[in-house]
Amino acid sequence: MMETYYDVNEKGNFEKYFGNLYIGKNKTSEANKYVVLKLSFTKIITDLKKDDLIESFDHTVVIGIEQCIRSHHNIFKIKEFPKEKKRAIYALEYLIMEAQLRNVKILLLIDEYDNFANNIMSKNRGYMMT
Repeated sequence: MMETYYDVNEKGNFEKYFGNLYIGKNKTSEANKYVVLKLSFTKIITDLKKDDLIESFDHTVVIGIEQCIRSHHNIFKIKEFPKEKKRAIYALEYLIMEAQLRNVKILLLIDEYDNFANNIMSKNRGYMMT
């Protein structure tokens, strides 16, 4: 629901989803104003060694960013995600740079943000992230 409200790609669906609701009758200036980046941490594998866990995290973030760029191809006009950006930090920096070049704002929605951290702590894996 938040994606539909805030994502620029959903502008044409606003009335369909919100028209008869209070939020539809009291639309804010933030509605359909952002490129929404959705990340879900449900698939991060926590029963791994530290390096494999980091790789799982990186993969999850990069896939989310690639999907965001593809679904907003009308804005980003990027044909292929750069192969050298396959780490979470580099992919995020790349997305931010591309958004700044196009003067668009990104809204980040994270689902299950605490899932992998809770799994690591509950199993007392003892990872020291450096």
